Amino acid sequence: MKNTQDFTTISWQKRWWNHKPHFIPNILLVCTVIPLLVFTSCKKDPSAIGLDLHPASDKVTAAVIVSDGIRAYTFTEDSLTTDERSLALLGSYNDPVFGLSSASFVTQMRLLTFNVSFGNNAHADSMKIILDYQSYYGDTSMAQTFHLYELTQSIYPDSTYYSNLNPGSLTGTQAAIGTYTYQPHPKDTALVISLPQTFAQKFIDAPASVWADNTAFLSFFKGFCFVADTLTPGGSIVYFNLLSNKTKVILYFTNESTSSSYSFSINSNCARINLFKHNYTSAQITGLNDSLANPDQLYIQAMAGTGIRLYLPGLQTYRDSGTIVISKAELVIPINDVYTTSNYPSPAKMLNVAFNEDKTYSFLPDYLSGEAYFGGTYNSSRKEYRFNIGRYVQQLIDGKREDLGIALLSGDNRVSAYRTVIKNTGIPEGIRLEMYYFKP
Repeated sequence: MKNTQDFTTISWQKRWWNHKPHFIPNILLVCTVIPLLVFTSCKKDPSAIGLDLHPASDKVTAAVIVSDGIRAYTFTEDSLTTDERSLALLGSYNDPVFGLSSASFVTQMRLLTFNVSFGNNAHADSMKIILDYQSYYGDTSMAQTFHLYELTQSIYPDSTYYSNLNPGSLTGTQAAIGTYTYQPHPKDTALVISLPQTFAQKFIDAPASVWADNTAFLSFFKGFCFVADTLTPGGSIVYFNLLSNKTKVILYFTNESTSSSYSFSINSNCARINLFKHNYTSAQITGLNDSLANPDQLYIQAMAGTGIRLYLPGLQTYRDSGTIVISKAELVIPINDVYTTSNYPSPAKMLNVAFNEDKTYSFLPDYLSGEAYFGGTYNSSRKEYRFNIGRYVQQLIDGKREDLGIALLSGDNRVSAYRTVIKNTGIPEGIRLEMYYFKP
């Protein structure tokens, strides 16, 4: 998505004619208003409301900045669907602002060939899991520890799984295959995990029927569960690309005549689940799940962490004042960069969706015009995100939509660990709605 740009005559005209339902097709009115929008600065006190840019006798109001008509608070997400994602997240860390967070994951592995034979008197030499590094979030200078389990319950790629699934429900009470501590090196090719020889031998000793097809094999071996250690948290969440051709499991063996290996695949046919946990006991977050708190800061965290629920009750004023036609309305979300560091950058993009009555989400009508128009990309020079929500605002003003709130969430929140702190409306240059409209 491209950054929202300042108005120019050309860009304004394009939006005017591309969105006819939101404008009055009156050429004289267009010619009157365009110069106002181009040459009038909106760099006003964000608490100002009703910035009339035209004499009252002309009955045209061009711009207004709304901030004290906005209500927002930080909420915790219950869970997200996280099955069959390309990236697997693993690790734990204590964020100085958001507290303790961890990511674990579950995956199957599948046969590449069937009717496998290891030869006479075969025995396992070793077995290795190779995970292709993709990226990370946090401080990778600290070691990470995780526990590896074998699944005792089957998982299925055509089923839906959520981020708050308890891994213990899939692994039972069995002991871990192993506990591993490693130093993340995301710029390396891959993380290589060596499994115990006794574990590898179970595959060599498996009956021939296990190797007939993947249905039989997945009944025999249901998959792996990687569980991040939170008692000794590391400093980051590491992302692995499970669909890379570098990611695989290799069994090395020797029989009476030769040494060889067999590779298992982790691919798009495998069921895969990301699992997230957060503990906000030690977090600096204030006003969590309190719609009346109105703190200066609001908090957004990926991995089914936190989001912002935002209402626009101040628009009632414009509804009561008569017919209002919205030409553009930008929701401005500024970050507090005091809390942004090289280890904890803000997300490259943000999500903006509407709440439904059943607490599910749906896209705003403006989203249908495409990401380039809708916005949500982080502007590093302005230190803010902007969304074009003119159609949504028009529906609220016209009374065609109930203000159930919109959710602001971190982009890619199922496969990333980004977080950021947002300035609320109570502080200078906080959250605001920059609105351009006509009053015939």
